[in-house]
Amino acid sequence: MRLEHAFTVYAILGYNPSMVSLRKTLTTAHNALESAGIAHALIGGFALAHFGVHRATQDVDFIADGGRKAEIIAALTQAGFQLTHDLAEALHFEGVGNLDILLARRPISKSMLSQAKKMGAEEIKILGVEDIIGLKIQAYKNNPKRLLQDQADIQALIEHNPSLDWTKVKHYADQFSEWPTIEKLKQLIAKKS
Repeated sequence: MRLEHAFTVYAILGYNPSMVSLRKTLTTAHNALESAGIAHALIGGFALAHFGVHRATQDVDFIADGGRKAEIIAALTQAGFQLTHDLAEALHFEGVGNLDILLARRPISKSMLSQAKKMGAEEIKILGVEDIIGLKIQAYKNNPKRLLQDQADIQALIEHNPSLDWTKVKHYADQFSEWPTIEKLKQLIAKKS
């Protein structure tokens, strides 16, 4: 239900021109990966929306079993996507729509993927909010240009999800020596309340 809510909110906020394309991208990619039996879960802007944070997005993002990279490429290509970037940690596709696949290769990302839960009528798995925060930390540490947006997303996730598993968040943050940053965000939120 929340995914449908995300499409509605995005339309109201004026992010409508590509909404039909995003919906088609989401369902086509999910159906292709599901049919191939490839573990995958939603991340990115639509995952944020599921957890109460709405912002513009121009693509669909999934995390998928990195051990099945060739099968992911084959399934999505057969579904009408064209592979445009083939990196060690991620794949980017165009065609049906813009699609990014983060490859779960390490134990921590494999664990995230194994714990993903199905959501709504779509039956699409989504990572937990703590996992999304962990990926956001990793993203801005790997690419400092993302710092402001990813920290804003983390702050919003904290604000909208008060019952976070802080032990899990700390575990992810400590992987990148970012726990002090997360504590500062928590303090900012507490001051606003």
